[in-house]
Amino acid sequence: GSYKAGDTLSFTVNTSENVTVVTTGGTPQIALTIGSTTRQATYTTGTGTSALVFSYTVQASETDTDGISVGTLSANGGTLKDAAGNDMNLTLNSVGSTAAVLVDTTAPTVSIQNAPTAVNSTSPFSVTFEFSEDVSGFAVGDILVTNGFAGNFTTTDANTYSADITPDAGGNIAI
Repeated sequence: GSYKAGDTLSFTVNTSENVTVVTTGGTPQIALTIGSTTRQATYTTGTGTSALVFSYTVQASETDTDGISVGTLSANGGTLKDAAGNDMNLTLNSVGSTAAVLVDTTAPTVSIQNAPTAVNSTSPFSVTFEFSEDVSGFAVGDILVTNGFAGNFTTTDANTYSADITPDAGGNIAI
């Protein structure tokens, strides 16, 4: 999937037997590479079971267009032990592909085309909104017009939208 800032990436490490996790000395973690930056997914739940869950919350300004990478598991000062008290082998085996785990926290930009050169207009006019990438959910209600209103909203494609702007009366118009 594609993840944005604030979304949580969760990873489950399945073990051959139940594992007890103790975090008093530190919290176990899995290294992740997002773009070219190493981050840590930290242990969140699963002690006493054979399924340990690690999570990372995507931060603003992180981008990875070709899929994140999963690195190594580290005890990070914590302990991971079986019922006999043996330390867990921290080598991750059979890690599934993360090529489709994409991170995009860059907001699209928009430019307004065809706006009149005079900001003090009394005649209706049409404008085109061109986004830097495909967007969804953009609607006429998202267009704020000072001294006027937007109507006749149409979509050309997923990054190009048009609207008619009708001034209320003479005065400066801002879109």
